[in-house]
Amino acid sequence: HGDDVEVQECAFAALQSLTFDGPEIRARLASQGGVEVMMGAMLAHKGLIKVQLAGAIVLARLAIDSGEHCARIATSIESILHALEVLKDDARIQECGLSTLARLASLDDATRLRVAAHGAPEAALDALRLHHGAAKVQVAGFDVVRSVVDSEEGQARIVAHSGIVVLLTSLRSHQSLLRVQQAGWYILETLLAPGNSESQAEAAALGVAELARDASEEHRGDALIQRCCCNVLGELAGLGRGGDGQAELVGIGCVPALLAALGAHPAERLIQASGLEALSRCVQGLQEAQVQAASFGALEIVIAALRSHGEDLSVQRSACAVVRDMTEGQPLHRSRFLTMGVSDLVLCAVASFVDDVCLQERGCVALRSLAADGFPVPLRGSDGPLAGLAPVLEPLQEEELDEDVDPMALKRKTFVRALVAPHSLHLPTRLSARGGAEALSAALRAHLDALEVVEPIADLLRR
Repeated sequence: HGDDVEVQECAFAALQSLTFDGPEIRARLASQGGVEVMMGAMLAHKGLIKVQLAGAIVLARLAIDSGEHCARIATSIESILHALEVLKDDARIQECGLSTLARLASLDDATRLRVAAHGAPEAALDALRLHHGAAKVQVAGFDVVRSVVDSEEGQARIVAHSGIVVLLTSLRSHQSLLRVQQAGWYILETLLAPGNSESQAEAAALGVAELARDASEEHRGDALIQRCCCNVLGELAGLGRGGDGQAELVGIGCVPALLAALGAHPAERLIQASGLEALSRCVQGLQEAQVQAASFGALEIVIAALRSHGEDLSVQRSACAVVRDMTEGQPLHRSRFLTMGVSDLVLCAVASFVDDVCLQERGCVALRSLAADGFPVPLRGSDGPLAGLAPVLEPLQEEELDEDVDPMALKRKTFVRALVAPHSLHLPTRLSARGGAEALSAALRAHLDALEVVEPIADLLRR
């Protein structure tokens, strides 16, 4: 009776009722070709609302049970998306259809690509926009969008379909709904990753910083949300560093929020790395932010991170950046940091990750800043702590460099000559007694071509 509308509507209503009788009944329905029959009927009766609604509900119930059912349902992606299109105003069918698509997308890469290729991201964003007050639709819609956001194509489609506006609206409307917040911030973290400056600027203009601050406070115990919010704030601070954007983040209280996240998750290395990186970008060059950060425990938090995550390159990089930025122009912070033993920890980082030019630059600049108030002592001599530098540096004095061809190399040679001059090799007492010479020697050996490493070491030693 495929052409009988009344029969079709009654049959779908009966199937819908049966699927609530337990997994055994649903398994029998699927094993006897129920999925294929329903898919055909949904395609044949695209205008029958009762058929489309009941079909979406039945498929959603079957998708919950097993991957075997999902494999059969995967052939009905087109039917589901058509139902979503025909019944846009029906929150129940949107919830069921989107949850089914999200479940299918989680099966494997091939099915996920099929779901995306048929227009699932756009359908999900439309549902999120139209049903912003329906929590279950929001959860299902975010799950679908999240399933495609890890690919460049998926990101482009989300952004092109006004996805950032839709996502932020939903996050504002459901600040206490954990699943929405988790999925939403994961999606935003990906969309606002380094290199996506246009998306970052759009999100910043729409107030994403305030949302990230509030989400971090609302869901302090959730590690995923904390990491994502830290990364989002870090990218926003980097986008506007030295200008109004950076000052705005500080002005709306993002620094205390970052420090609270760091303090709540000391063992989570991803939070420590992203939170410290964001903190560095917020306080760099802003004395007001540096003072505020110190008052909320930034110095103690960065010391704890350096100690607890000594083997994690990302954490050490970010922590050294915070030391660098918190001590530049701040003698009180330098004094407190040194009292806490930060020079030992930074030197340890420099010695542990000799091959990483980013850490070497950050660590050496941090050491230079820490030594600004110290008293240099002459260490040049055959038995001095810096004697090991001579074999590295002295051959470079004879290097023939053409300023027109390689001006940076000439500048590097100038630094090297200053370093090996008999009267100029000095190291602050605090550093020379703690293996500083060995760590800096290793840094120079590995990065003689990196001016950003050589320059701070030269300045430090000449002090």
